[in-house]
Amino acid sequence: KNNKGRLNIAVPSTRGSYMIPDTLPIFKSKYPNVEVNLIEGSSANAEKALISGDADLAVFNYPIKHPELESKTLGKEELTLAMSSDNPLCKSSVKKNEHKYPWIDINSLKNENFILHFPYQRTGQMSEKIFKKAGFKPNVALRTKSIECALRLTSYNFGVCFVSENHLKHMYLANPPKYFSVGSPSTNF
Repeated sequence: KNNKGRLNIAVPSTRGSYMIPDTLPIFKSKYPNVEVNLIEGSSANAEKALISGDADLAVFNYPIKHPELESKTLGKEELTLAMSSDNPLCKSSVKKNEHKYPWIDINSLKNENFILHFPYQRTGQMSEKIFKKAGFKPNVALRTKSIECALRLTSYNFGVCFVSENHLKHMYLANPPKYFSVGSPSTNF
């Protein structure tokens, strides 16, 4: 209880919005004299802050490969495809035992509008790999850094988007979209 100091934590904004409230009160009860400083941004920024020494600890969506840093995997999650329940393609999904969510063939979405994250965001990088593997370039309706914005637009049938499943339980939408597994096996990270 007498420990003093400062802990600089780099965390992606959306993930931090629910991880920090779940963990910080517990940490502060054990270490009340430790000042906590959040560095919020993208996963790439979290990694840079850790490498530069601006952050003591970072949480992000992929294992770190930097030789001077140590990482630990906290868990795995699936990258899901979100689609408005009003989209007729929802009916083309199938339930497969090896997939957590109803499975949909990404190639059936070639003519859909996509709401994508930027290439410097982990979800943006993963979606680019999905499209490359599928062999088509998506119709990009919009790029946004905000996972919540992408999901809200998807719920209004503006397009479809990708979202990691851990975010789903923390997004409160009046008209939530439906979520699907893509790929074989599912797209996990």
